[in-house]
Amino acid sequence: MKDLCLARIMKVLIAFFIFLSFHVDASIMKIAITDDRGIPFRESAPVQSKFTVLNSILGRLLYADSNYDLSPGHLESFKWDYSKRAYILKLKKNLFFHNGREVDAKDLEFSILRGFFSKNRHWYEAFFGNLEGIEKVKDDNYESGKVDGVKVLDKYTLQIKIKKPNPSFLHSLTVTYFSLVPREEFEKDLITWKKFPIGVGPYKINKINPDNSVELSKVNNTSNKILLTVDGQEQDSDIVIANLKDSRELQKEVSSKTTSVTNIFFNYNNETANDYNFRKAIELMLDRSKLIEGVDSYKTTNQFLAAHFWGRIKDFDNRNLEAARESLAKVKNLNKEEEYKIPVFNSSFGNPILGKYLDQLKVQFKDLGLKISFYNSKEKFFNKNDTKTLFKIFSLGADVMEPLVLFGLMRGKSPFYPHYPEDSKFDRLFNLALEQETQESKIEKVLELSKYYYKNKFSIPLFERKLIYGFNSKRVKSLGKQDAGLTFLIENIEFKDEK
Repeated sequence: MKDLCLARIMKVLIAFFIFLSFHVDASIMKIAITDDRGIPFRESAPVQSKFTVLNSILGRLLYADSNYDLSPGHLESFKWDYSKRAYILKLKKNLFFHNGREVDAKDLEFSILRGFFSKNRHWYEAFFGNLEGIEKVKDDNYESGKVDGVKVLDKYTLQIKIKKPNPSFLHSLTVTYFSLVPREEFEKDLITWKKFPIGVGPYKINKINPDNSVELSKVNNTSNKILLTVDGQEQDSDIVIANLKDSRELQKEVSSKTTSVTNIFFNYNNETANDYNFRKAIELMLDRSKLIEGVDSYKTTNQFLAAHFWGRIKDFDNRNLEAARESLAKVKNLNKEEEYKIPVFNSSFGNPILGKYLDQLKVQFKDLGLKISFYNSKEKFFNKNDTKTLFKIFSLGADVMEPLVLFGLMRGKSPFYPHYPEDSKFDRLFNLALEQETQESKIEKVLELSKYYYKNKFSIPLFERKLIYGFNSKRVKSLGKQDAGLTFLIENIEFKDEK
């Protein structure tokens, strides 16, 4: 009898502890970032979830306002030294990673260079490919001092030399991805976190739950917790980002500027997609106005660069369905009886409002003479061995300061491969724009690059997106200033019950 009672007590205790492990304290503020169900800070995660998490944990080296003026983040000072012909970056003193280790200039050096020493495809080439001596990096064995143009001057100071003048170099340091990180927290590839992100930002990660939600707390106030959910179950969330499924009466806000541009990105490993006539047929086929009907946060575009960038063109082809069919007729090895399955990544697949454009695209492709169906993809990029898929639809972030960064994604060692062709003239135009010493001449060369990109239909832009925020006004006083594009600034939220 005693054994039976003891067994019952044990069952009750086990059930209680299981309840505690999954129960979310009512005092925790719950934010639904996205309906992507993976770990939000993984490399292949949607940008808005990855950068929202990373920004709160890593912070930034520099910040830029809406006028592109720079202000200090983790850097105490940043300047161009005319005598040394170099940038001098000085860290604030007494910075500590969340693992307790003090930050020094070698950490700053590592944070800026780590991608170049990874075998993984990375974004670093697009931002820092102009560093002096970076072309000499041939292996994945990272060591301080290995790049000629990056030199530690003292415990807090780093000197950086670039091959050619770049008026936008310092603005690249505003990207969260290049903020301070400790080398010891990464796997050998220097990209994948061993456990979870560790930085110097205002929040730190407490734990990753079995459902991939992330619990954060302020570094100096562990009682003030936030739960970032990624499972799409936002019904009881205090804040919902970029999702209109919530049926509650949430107060809605729309971001002030474009956060991303949704494109058709072609698979250049595929013979049909590599055919200019195929890409031209799609451009001439599109009626973009029908893609955005009923969605205030969408705006049609046929430009790779969003409206707030410089270096955009003005003249475009007019929609002409008959000319589109004529162009498609020139494409070889195209089976019009086959249904082509097209992946959609992080672009509102299945959303009854934001995803309606896919139904309209399907109709327009049918009018062109092609059978197209869409499916939700968990992978951002094509596998390099994929030769069958024609193209993929996903949204490219438009929240960087430098338009050449976006064009740089379409070349070199970018993870976008094979979403771009190997085009020598495009490379020459890109490098020419990169070499300009004044902003005026740079704008002119970026314009030439834009024209060439559009002329060759390297990708087909569909529409610009703004983010939609929904928040529970009973608990949330204000979202604060949200001017960081796809990155939602958690640290700017004001909660009504915040002490």
